[in-house]
Amino acid sequence: GLLLVGTTCVLEVQVGGPGGLHVRPTTSHLHLVVFALIYGLGYGAAFSLVQSQAARLFGSEDCYIKLQSFLTAFQYAGGFLGIFATGVLRDATGSYRVAFMIYP
Repeated sequence: GLLLVGTTCVLEVQVGGPGGLHVRPTTSHLHLVVFALIYGLGYGAAFSLVQSQAARLFGSEDCYIKLQSFLTAFQYAGGFLGIFATGVLRDATGSYRVAFMIYP
């Protein structure tokens, strides 16, 4: 829930005018700072919960160590690939708009 709230901070919503509802990326520095704070806290909490859930389910040390290594490797690989794909999309389109539409 906290990550969803943080993600909405990077959007500006206008109601009315032609077309009714307009949603676009924010240009406000304050909105971006609030997004970074909320999203950072939410991601930190989610990361910790994944780690603690693995410890609870696989409490024996041998299984836990293997699972922890596996989870950490995939979390870092996913983080790298997301950033890389965002850069490729930015270079291809000239805007981050497509990347923000794909990755909520």
